[in-house]
Amino acid sequence: MAEEVEKILKYARYSTKKGIVHTQSYYINNYLVRYLRDRGLGNRIITHDSNFGAREEAQFQHIVAREKRPYYFIFSVYDRGARP
Repeated sequence: MAEEVEKILKYARYSTKKGIVHTQSYYINNYLVRYLRDRGLGNRIITHDSNFGAREEAQFQHIVAREKRPYYFIFSVYDRGARP
């Protein structure tokens, strides 16, 4: 999966676009972020950790990011462990 996300971020058609990558766990999220940063794509990533409010702050950064900075918001599941 990480290799495919890398291809998308590098593909010329998407190199100026914002996007969202949804992962199923913090483990996968961290792996994908490390993989992309190791390949020089860290400047295109907004992500979060498990600290209270971190995900919401990252989401806000992604929403207000200008088109000059085509970030990809990589985040883990929003409803995992949530109770109604």
